[in-house]
Amino acid sequence: MDESREGLPSPEIESESESLRWVELTRERAQLYFLLGYVNRSKLGQHYESLEGEFSNYTDFCNDLDEPRDPNRRRFVIIDDKRKGDVIGGGNIRLTEEDSQTASIDIWLAAHIPFVKKGVPVLRVACQYATEQLGVTKLYADIKSINRLYCKIYKDAGFSQDEEADSIYQFVFILDAPTLPPG
Repeated sequence: MDESREGLPSPEIESESESLRWVELTRERAQLYFLLGYVNRSKLGQHYESLEGEFSNYTDFCNDLDEPRDPNRRRFVIIDDKRKGDVIGGGNIRLTEEDSQTASIDIWLAAHIPFVKKGVPVLRVACQYATEQLGVTKLYADIKSINRLYCKIYKDAGFSQDEEADSIYQFVFILDAPTLPPG
């Protein structure tokens, strides 16, 4: 075991039913992750406001890995072992400042990856990581309302729409971890 990680959550989790791994982003994977995000940045900006400036400057990106601006944010790469270990996307889990058992979650896949096929399994392994490794009991996701595909993926993964959210531009989806559907 890496002694520098003692007492910290595992940096990786595998899907039991898919060939997917949700792996904490490290400097070793930073360049590949950044390049994948950079070539997909216009697509990502359509789906998540939080990712709009993420892939504009590699130096800033690496600096944020070394000294995170947001200490509650954990970044991940999504690896598909059926694709010879290719990085196919990424995601974020942000613990809320008020309650460390609540977190926001988002995922993204490269444009060449069929989101309809991979979105739900990727989201499930991400939720599994959040609940098993970080102790999160409630997950939520803010999704632009024009993004019907992402809305469907989150619903299919077990999230329900928060009817009390008052924005017509964003949908808020919530998943209570005890009701996490099987992968």
